[in-house]
Amino acid sequence: MSIVLDRSSPLPAVRSLRWWQCLLAGVLFGLALIFAFPPGGFALAGPLAIVPLVLVAARVGTAGPSGRLRRAALLVGLGALPSWAYLHAFIIDITAPGYPLLCLYLSAYPAVFVLLLGLWLRRIGPKAIGRRVPVALVAATLWVGMEVLRGEWLLGGYPWYYIGHPLIDYWPIAIAASGFGAIGVSLMAAMPAGLVAEHFCPGPVSRRIGSWAVAGLVCVGMPITGAMTRTPIDPPTQTTGTPATFRVGVIQTDVPQSNKGTGTGADRVERMLRWLDLTRQAAEPDAQGQRPGVIVWPETMFPATALNPEAVRVARENDLAYPLADGNRITIDNLVAVFTRQQAALNVPMIVGAIAIDGWTINVRPDGSIDDTFDGKFNSAMLIRGGQVEQTRYDKRRLAPFGETLPLVGAFPTLKRWIMAVGARGMTFELSEGTKNTRFELAANTPATATAAAPPATAPVVRVAAPICFEIAYPESCRSLAYERGQHAADLLINLSNDGWFGGYAVGRPGHMLLCRWRCVELGLPMVRSVNTGISGVIDARGRIIRTVVPMPAPTPARPGPDFTPQESFFVHDVPLNENARTLFGIIGDVTGWICVGLAAVWCVLLMVLRSSAVAERAPGG
Repeated sequence: MSIVLDRSSPLPAVRSLRWWQCLLAGVLFGLALIFAFPPGGFALAGPLAIVPLVLVAARVGTAGPSGRLRRAALLVGLGALPSWAYLHAFIIDITAPGYPLLCLYLSAYPAVFVLLLGLWLRRIGPKAIGRRVPVALVAATLWVGMEVLRGEWLLGGYPWYYIGHPLIDYWPIAIAASGFGAIGVSLMAAMPAGLVAEHFCPGPVSRRIGSWAVAGLVCVGMPITGAMTRTPIDPPTQTTGTPATFRVGVIQTDVPQSNKGTGTGADRVERMLRWLDLTRQAAEPDAQGQRPGVIVWPETMFPATALNPEAVRVARENDLAYPLADGNRITIDNLVAVFTRQQAALNVPMIVGAIAIDGWTINVRPDGSIDDTFDGKFNSAMLIRGGQVEQTRYDKRRLAPFGETLPLVGAFPTLKRWIMAVGARGMTFELSEGTKNTRFELAANTPATATAAAPPATAPVVRVAAPICFEIAYPESCRSLAYERGQHAADLLINLSNDGWFGGYAVGRPGHMLLCRWRCVELGLPMVRSVNTGISGVIDARGRIIRTVVPMPAPTPARPGPDFTPQESFFVHDVPLNENARTLFGIIGDVTGWICVGLAAVWCVLLMVLRSSAVAERAPGG
């Protein structure tokens, strides 16, 4: 007697679920994310996060009416909502009206996943193609495809909280990112959940074997490929080529987001002099008489309206100034002059986060107020060398959605003004995107005997790429800075950032550091971070944190509040460049992610084209 698995006789294992079980699945998904991501520290909870979701899709999708699947998906989304609210509580201080909208938007992702996977199992599963295509492949690529769309495209992209991100410390797994990016690790992390879906779905043995084969190919083949294609750069020397190390001084500031860009002239001068004092300490020569090759300030921390020479000239011509407490005033060009004189005296190059304004025109009204226009206003990294702000600068190319730019509504001025008035008070959204992948070239180290009149002798040159703040979250943006025509165009990444947005919440800062670590693995390059309010530090080319300006905070998930106390400080570190490697990901980019998007699109097209009615199949004589 032979037994044939068939959808017309559902197995007892695929009985539908009750409403509270669907709600619980969403809660478990959210809790797994919380415990997987820092400061939770239970990395293996990441791959487990979507297991409850595939169970709901398998149980409800293969049993019961179609309306129950929609209700199940909705309950999953509601169950996930509190966890997204916890992870993004810092948004309340930025935009209280936008906070619930963001949480609802993110909660829609697990709900849509359950709905689509359940529909696949219901509509396509019984058909010939459904009995051939491994369910593990469908489930994993559907989830990862949705992660890519959320992270890279929809509403400007929000590439945080991929289920593979917490696995950074498991090098045999994380090395897959050298070939296939962090999204490739997410694909590996989604495969176990795909196998669970296969187990609970009736189907032929050949399909089950196919699911295990696909999972094995992905989970074993991707790390091996990543390791085999991670090619070390030619051994460096101290006389030619890239040096073995590059000494960097890092300044960490502590300006609350509410005070950033504000204050009287006295406040601005006091901040700058305080940070210049830290800079002087960082520039002190070591026992061998060597000073840093560069000193770095965080994103937009230069305390004037703009720092680029053209804007400073316009400010000088129009006598723009900040008031002092004693009734006097300090002009913008005088503030810049104090800064550049100090840099010239130290004679250590500096990369500073500042605003650049091109084509600035100022009209002074009769009442003394100012009306200004400009061709472009940029969030920039600027190089100051020999007491001069150089014309070469890097303008941030990918602005933070809803923090620096408003996706979709830029073409609708009235709608933009309404959104700014209701949910984004105090924000201007007037920054422009940069257009060039500018890199800085710096001498390896600065001897203590060097002066502006007698610069250091010819030394190895270090090429620096400086992705700014949220830009570090986008793999392709960083790759375009670090690689050109399949070759390294940079030897070091320097991330200027402002994490004051996170306030006193401990969740955001280590999460931002986690994304930086993945970029190092993907690109085979080390990174230095200079961050307002922290966490500043150094990451090696394998994604390991080797230095922080203060010890990493260690709050528990139960205490999301002000557990991290930032401080103004500095450190100097010899960043290792001898582990730099050329990676497959650096050459080909995020191909894996877009393949998953393509496959997810195929599954959705098949859902629309090959519709079947599960109710009709279960009807007598159907």
